[in-house]
Amino acid sequence: MSTPEDKPELEEEQEHTEDDHTEDEETSSEADHQDGGAKKKKKKRKKKKKAGSGAAGAISSSDEGQAVHDKVDKQEAERRFQKALESAKHDEDMWVLLANANVHDAKARKLFEALKSNSSITSVNLSANYIGDEGVQALVDVLQEGGAPELINLDLRDNTLSDHAQQLLTDLNKRRKQLVIETGPLPDESAAAAAASSSKPGTPAKGRGRAAHQQQQQQQQQEEQQDNQQWDGQSLKDLVKHSAMFRRYFQTEEEEAGGAGSSGEDEADAADDLPPPEEVWGQVSELLPGGRSSIPALAEALLVVSRALDAEMGSMPSVEDKAGLQDFRPHFRAVLEHLGLLQQVLQLQPEPQLTQSSSKAPQPAVGSHRVWACAILHMLLLHNNPVIDKAVCDAQLLPVAVALSLQHERCSAVQCRAAEMLRSSLLSSVPQLWQGLFTAGLGCGLQQAGSEQLLQPLHEALVQIADEAEKQEMGKRSAVVGFVSEVANTLLQAADPVNQDLHCAALAAVLQDSDAWQGSIQQQGSIHSLLQEQDGQLCGPPPPRPAASENEEDATEQSQFLNGTQLMALLSRMSAS
Repeated sequence: MSTPEDKPELEEEQEHTEDDHTEDEETSSEADHQDGGAKKKKKKRKKKKKAGSGAAGAISSSDEGQAVHDKVDKQEAERRFQKALESAKHDEDMWVLLANANVHDAKARKLFEALKSNSSITSVNLSANYIGDEGVQALVDVLQEGGAPELINLDLRDNTLSDHAQQLLTDLNKRRKQLVIETGPLPDESAAAAAASSSKPGTPAKGRGRAAHQQQQQQQQQEEQQDNQQWDGQSLKDLVKHSAMFRRYFQTEEEEAGGAGSSGEDEADAADDLPPPEEVWGQVSELLPGGRSSIPALAEALLVVSRALDAEMGSMPSVEDKAGLQDFRPHFRAVLEHLGLLQQVLQLQPEPQLTQSSSKAPQPAVGSHRVWACAILHMLLLHNNPVIDKAVCDAQLLPVAVALSLQHERCSAVQCRAAEMLRSSLLSSVPQLWQGLFTAGLGCGLQQAGSEQLLQPLHEALVQIADEAEKQEMGKRSAVVGFVSEVANTLLQAADPVNQDLHCAALAAVLQDSDAWQGSIQQQGSIHSLLQEQDGQLCGPPPPRPAASENEEDATEQSQFLNGTQLMALLSRMSAS
């Protein structure tokens, strides 16, 4: 048992054990025993050490908790990545949401490899990650080979992209022009500064706005979870209307109503904000000599013209007014005065482009300038005004639009306008507007691409394309077949004397004299078969229903099949309700 005299020595040993620095400060245990003040100092030091030890333990515990939190975050990021990877492999979703998910080049390569065979994803969000040159190179290799053909949005903001990576993305955008690529820092720099100041010591602030973006991403995930939870008992309309992803890409009825709440005076003010017609057409005149390099600027100028015509549409003089050129509104009058420039725009061919469906061989392109030129023509011919129709006929613009639609398979924007223009021309009091379309060269000497041979008359060209389509399975046919079926249906209506709205006796006589056309519209003819397939259906007949099953669950599943007509009716009811 230790005596009272031994206690100072025990205290000194304990003190030496707790802190090595006290050994230099203390002279001997005997001096401590004699000096009461020294004992008090020792006790104070002990209390301080104890408190310091407790604080150190608290800090250690805090660091341990933070480490556990970081581990949980990484586990969540890994879970999100694996889920997105599996979805990409099996075409299960339209969006990849991996913002702030700790994605490095190695993970990015795995994801991009899965996109090679994916045909459903439209948007990929990889912002606030660690993707560099290797990841970008893997992405470019996949997309240039036609991977992820439906992809229209790629978010790579707040990644470690070098100048070389930026150049790779710029080159990719030239090939995949429909793809919007977002790079650079994330917004909200003030939030980034706050995130940097509150980050752990030794952790670099990798980008601007990361904290705000992470919060936004978490909110978006919560909205998606709510969407999934609301599926039970919710109508399709309510589900779509409140979907976060739907709101990102589509305009809801409420937004449309809010945006369309402007009065006619507001529309007039918007028209006044447009530049005067002489300025716009002066710009077009200056740009045309620049050739292909001026196409983007030409498209912008013609877009302005299209908006101006749309604003003036409601105040056009009626046919009964027998108005002359001087009676039209300024932009309509300016278009009619510059139809020669519009003809030059339609003749300007852009560089061949590598598209999603063209593999590695560049294909002839339509060009946005010609899309807007056809939109302008469409608005001109809608009125069936003899002054306008005669001017368009003299400029020979309709045959060029029809030829573009036949020669470029994937130009639905032009094909839809051309089909409407043809229908309007059949109602015109100027028959010369459409008559040339049913002669060789479409009435103005147009030649087949790469040949001196004149283009076939319109009805014979339709028969030839329909004959070729009949030999192929649905889904493997040329994309121009949709345009052919629409135009053929219009011609049949115009040739039918029962159809008083569109009947054109002169066209009926032209078609009656064509053996190829008459054979094609008979019971076993190619056009008849093509129209039968499309009759009342969206993109052809519905798939065959499975045989009836006695199993109640199977029967319920069978009843959920919708054909095109039912789908359109459903969407119409949603819009009306």
